[in-house]
Amino acid sequence: PAERLPAPLGSLGVRGLGREGTGTAEGSARQRHIRRGEVGSKLFSNQDRLDEGAEWTLEALRIARVVHGQSHHTVLATTAALGNIYQRQGKLDEALKTKKQALRIAWRVHCDESDAVSGELNCVAICLAAKGLYDRAMEKYEEAHAIHRSLHGEDNEFVAVVLCNMALVLGRQGKHAEALAMEEKALGIERRTLGSEHAH
Repeated sequence: PAERLPAPLGSLGVRGLGREGTGTAEGSARQRHIRRGEVGSKLFSNQDRLDEGAEWTLEALRIARVVHGQSHHTVLATTAALGNIYQRQGKLDEALKTKKQALRIAWRVHCDESDAVSGELNCVAICLAAKGLYDRAMEKYEEAHAIHRSLHGEDNEFVAVVLCNMALVLGRQGKHAEALAMEEKALGIERRTLGSEHAH
């Protein structure tokens, strides 16, 4: 099984762009960002068109930086999406670099203990694990787990997601008993928060 992201990738750039500036150069840039982000997001799901998806997403990121500067949640979302595309392409070095950039943006845009930061920590950990850097991946997962647990308590869906990902890394390290215990803990949280029919 593959690691689980904290939330599905949606259309990029729509949240927070609004309609202000319509009919102006800024409004035109906003609309170009929305269009490129939506196309890049759609191509993300097509394995045969990931190169094209990366190009569209890079252009969306360039526009977002022009419109919003370096520290904005739209820039964060687009950077994170680009990292995900790189990882699906198997470009793990580029993916890790881009996901670390997204994490730094999350720290600037949000406080140190926020859902956005814990989500990006989870994404960095997924990439580290894909590169076989299991100890470093576990460190990031533990950071994400601690932040989200402090925000929402132990019985939370994202806490379960992080624990499942940690279990996968433990299994790859050959720590099967620890992995099983972690997986059972995650399943218990999912049953309590989502119901037994949703636990997997």
